[in-house]
Amino acid sequence: MADEIAVGIGTIIVLGVIAQLMAKRLGLPAILFLLVAGVVAGPALGLVDSDEIFGDALFPIVNLGVGMLLFQGGMELDFRKLSDRSVLPRLLTIGVIATAVLVTLAIVVLFDFTTGESAILGAVLIVSGPTVVIPLLETARVKQPVDGILRAEGIFIDPIGAAIGYVTLQVVLTSNGDDKGLLAIVAIGIGIGVVLAVLLLLMLRNFLVPDEYEMALGITFAVIAVTVADAVVPESGFFAATVLGVALANQRKTTIEPIMRFGETLNVFVIGALFVMLAARVDLSAVWDVAGRTAILVVLMVVVIRPIAIALCTTPSALSFKERFYLAAIAPRGIVAAATSSLFAITLQQNGEPFEELVPVTFGVIFLTALLVTFGAVPLARILGLRRPDPVGVAMIGWDRWMVDLGRALHGLGVPVVMIAPGAAALEDLSDVPFRVLLEMPGGEELEEVRDVAADALIATDDAGFNRGIAAAGVASLGRAHVHLVPLHDVAGRVGGPSSTVRTPFAGRRLLPDLRRDGAVRVIGPGEPVDIATTTILARVRTHAGEAPRVDLHPEVAPARPDESLIVLAPA
Repeated sequence: MADEIAVGIGTIIVLGVIAQLMAKRLGLPAILFLLVAGVVAGPALGLVDSDEIFGDALFPIVNLGVGMLLFQGGMELDFRKLSDRSVLPRLLTIGVIATAVLVTLAIVVLFDFTTGESAILGAVLIVSGPTVVIPLLETARVKQPVDGILRAEGIFIDPIGAAIGYVTLQVVLTSNGDDKGLLAIVAIGIGIGVVLAVLLLLMLRNFLVPDEYEMALGITFAVIAVTVADAVVPESGFFAATVLGVALANQRKTTIEPIMRFGETLNVFVIGALFVMLAARVDLSAVWDVAGRTAILVVLMVVVIRPIAIALCTTPSALSFKERFYLAAIAPRGIVAAATSSLFAITLQQNGEPFEELVPVTFGVIFLTALLVTFGAVPLARILGLRRPDPVGVAMIGWDRWMVDLGRALHGLGVPVVMIAPGAAALEDLSDVPFRVLLEMPGGEELEEVRDVAADALIATDDAGFNRGIAAAGVASLGRAHVHLVPLHDVAGRVGGPSSTVRTPFAGRRLLPDLRRDGAVRVIGPGEPVDIATTTILARVRTHAGEAPRVDLHPEVAPARPDESLIVLAPA
């Protein structure tokens, strides 16, 4: 028995991570891959039986995991990036009510459910959630203000939807519920979240927490928020976790970067585990029995109900028709819908009012909406002109003359370049530099602009500690394969040289002192001869008609191909 449980837990973790890795490599949202992984591991192969593995602890674990995800989602909401703030309150009030009512009416028409059952399912299907929406937006690269509106809606609508679902469930079971239950959930959740945020910030600001414990303490506070709030008023934990994260993200006195980094890593495991655990419980035959009506419900939700809700919430507003169209098209359901439907189904069963179709319909909606956004979000953003271009440029951190010349060469080949030069006093003249030069380290909007431009970072300064710090920030933003650190000395990974976490540019053939004295930067066009023995290839720039140029700062030592130009450091 113990071996079977161990195999099941291991399968959940492995499949959760692998599914997300596959989605990342393919440039697609992970939810569809996770659902398929759970179904394959559970009903298809019988490797995972979540109820057998976790028993009565299953839903407390799921509840806590969802709270962690909402906490992390809250930390990603910066109100400064929400350019149109008039729409969000309407989405979270008018939009929620319209969605709940219209979805419930559609369910009444399509399914042979009681009014109470239809209301419960309608409440469950309010939510979308950051676990689906935020990765989707990262992939689709949607412009503002649409990106900010969808992020904020996804972060706040999960606890709102879960609370409405819980109150609806209590009304159906007891026939004497009222809106005081909802008000209590909201008030207690917000209150506990704010109190914990203030306490955590005071501890961090007054250096009461050793640096190595900051990440763990942040997650601990999120656990406290969920468990304490739920103990006081059921279903208020999601509000508490969300408010805690949002409060931390929107204060300016204390950095929360370590907590965010740890949360991002933890989320990979939590998201994967939750989706696989819950999808493994699904009865495929029950899903198939309601598949046709579920598909019609999804069509109504996507084509009729969501557009009506968006129209009500964005009239009047400064949003264009295309922006409203995209908002109307994007409303996938995610982990909170899966968790609440599963929990509510068990509660109804225990109270002698079984609702066997609740989970199958909910998972059908989750799967179909995930399918639509997985393959539709990016093309739709591109068609509507709302997709930000993929970054293809280079951010150069340094201030040597050879770097300026490399920037000129890249710019001349159509590659966007930003130079970050806090020591720019060494540059003789910036007036004729054709690309942007920042004389201080960027932050806020400037940093976002750099991220929109740069696919790679090239770091080359005399300060080894500064280099390591910038490299760490670059890895967090761009990934290890796109951060290039020029070594100061011929001791890789020790004295200002490249560590194992980043790349050494220029095929590792030059140290920073060599680059400062070894000649001039030149561009070698396709087919032009180049003396490989006496030149250093700094970059290969590949161009195709109608496509953005692609830069390789770790180029192989070989002549240019027909579609390439080489940027080289040649003897003077």
